[in-house]
Amino acid sequence: MLYLTIGVTVVALYTFLGLPVPDAFSGISLKDTPTLGSTMIFFSFGTLTTAGAGDLAPLHPLARSLTNIEAMIGLRAKDGFRLAARMSKSDQAHLVVPASCLLRRFNRMSAGRYCWLVIAGFVFVTCSLLRVVFAEETPAAMRIISVYRIDLGDFNLGDFRFITLLKGTEYQIRGEGHFSLLGGLIYNWRGVTTSSGKLTNLGPEPVAYALSYVDGGESAQLRMSFDGGAVTQVSMLPKRQVKTHAIPVTKEQLAGVLDPLTALFLRARSDDSDGDSKVCDQTIPVFDGDWRFDLVLSTKRRVKLQKQTPTGYSGYAVICGVKFIPIAGYRPDDPDIKLMSQSNAIEVWLVSLPGTGMYAPYRIVLPTDAGSVSATSTSFQVRKR
Repeated sequence: MLYLTIGVTVVALYTFLGLPVPDAFSGISLKDTPTLGSTMIFFSFGTLTTAGAGDLAPLHPLARSLTNIEAMIGLRAKDGFRLAARMSKSDQAHLVVPASCLLRRFNRMSAGRYCWLVIAGFVFVTCSLLRVVFAEETPAAMRIISVYRIDLGDFNLGDFRFITLLKGTEYQIRGEGHFSLLGGLIYNWRGVTTSSGKLTNLGPEPVAYALSYVDGGESAQLRMSFDGGAVTQVSMLPKRQVKTHAIPVTKEQLAGVLDPLTALFLRARSDDSDGDSKVCDQTIPVFDGDWRFDLVLSTKRRVKLQKQTPTGYSGYAVICGVKFIPIAGYRPDDPDIKLMSQSNAIEVWLVSLPGTGMYAPYRIVLPTDAGSVSATSTSFQVRKR
């Protein structure tokens, strides 16, 4: 009777596992069909008796663990049956006395208490199993693909393609770009940048950032590590020369900062997808491996965008004015710093990405000595998998 109870109980556990996780077993599609019960009974008792279950096999780690446990119970039970068959009648009599003592204690419990113990044990195992199953089934990953056209005045420099992967509380961002003028005769730049970290209630918290690029005949690689929102390590190859007269970056200034990629794509969030101007009311602390600066955003206006390409964006955009505030890591006489900090022309157009609660840049405008550089989105795609 106990043997049958074990087999039927594990049938229920297999079913509880297989219904929310359809690929937990191979050779069977766990759907609510009339043949499901008989198939799972066949698999359970085939495992319990160690006779095998044909082409049925566990694939999910929990299914394999449960199958192993049932098989070990079956093996121990078979060993017990063989041992009892080999024992003499006198040996069996010696076992009857302690066994009868245990049975007398057990019989003192009412049938109701026994049933409740069985039910409670079954519910405990089932709930524990379901909790682990659904904990392992993390929220569906979300993949956001965005492509930007880079222009210098009226000249197209190239494109930058970003892929943002969100999985639970973890994120990964990867960007690849190529800029050139006159087919690379005047200017030719290729680069790859990545960022990873986690999303918290207080905002994104980066863990690692990297940038590698080739600019003409020169190449460089930057690596940054974070811990608890603070920069812990920065490495650059080839090593940069020490800047003379530069304002040093202190340890305190590297706490609570974001890398450029995280600041660009994951800082602005709102559940209002209709152009929420509040996404501009923020100050973003950034460290790019060289400069430590703040970006102070403020609302300018809201505009309606029309889709220009099949995968383009259609909806409202919030235009934020951006004030560049240098803090450390720069020379006060740096012309780029002077141009950026004195300019009121820096803008970022933020648009809501459907179903994400995120606002991403649609257009970025930056002043340079040669004219304004703009990055304008030509494609936004949000995929769940």
